[in-house]
Amino acid sequence: MKKFQKELWHGSYYEIAMEFFPRIEVSRVITALKSLLENSKIKCQWADQNFTEIKQIPDSLDEYTFTSFFGTINLKDGKELGCHIVILREQERSNWLDICIPTGMLEATYELSYPLEHKNNCFLYDIDDLFIELAMTIYNAAKFDFAIIGEEVSGSKYITDLTEEDIKNGGIILPRRYMKKEYLDLNKRQIEDLYYFQAYSKKRITSSNNVFTLRGFQPLGPPDGIRGSGFRRTYL
Repeated sequence: MKKFQKELWHGSYYEIAMEFFPRIEVSRVITALKSLLENSKIKCQWADQNFTEIKQIPDSLDEYTFTSFFGTINLKDGKELGCHIVILREQERSNWLDICIPTGMLEATYELSYPLEHKNNCFLYDIDDLFIELAMTIYNAAKFDFAIIGEEVSGSKYITDLTEEDIKNGGIILPRRYMKKEYLDLNKRQIEDLYYFQAYSKKRITSSNNVFTLRGFQPLGPPDGIRGSGFRRTYL
């Protein structure tokens, strides 16, 4: 298994964060973690960045918990990146399951440009595709309430506070049960019971019908909105 230099684990995180609300439903996030670690595209079972100590999946979680696993994630282009899986139990609101890729890994693998936006970093689309695929697997095992993709986005939005403007900004995965009439005309893709809302980008418009497309997703609406950004959060 590939190991990475310590400095590659530094920086911010490009991540998918899945909210499980309310926080008292602990079993859902544990089931979600088990489902994720069974996926062949992610090997994340170590307690440290050097991959020396196997960490067991917890059967329960303390009242306020931060627990994490280190490992690798495999992209469609064959690249293998170090990743960090985090479970966070907030004191009052929700439980979170995050899949995080340090920007140090991205800088060493791609020509990374800041700010970390899709228009300057087309490889982010491939990472998004993988995050969405993993989210589908997790949702089928343990239904999260919503997910958000971006840089340092965990805890930046909550399903109870989500607005139409948040949806327009993109990077949101919303279960069918939370769909509203006002979201129907927004730029979205549907796969099974999940809707993925992605902000407009000229790099993803086809020449044939000027419809934004994402591999594996059926176009359902016109482009709309621009990406937002999250807050900085450091685990290491």
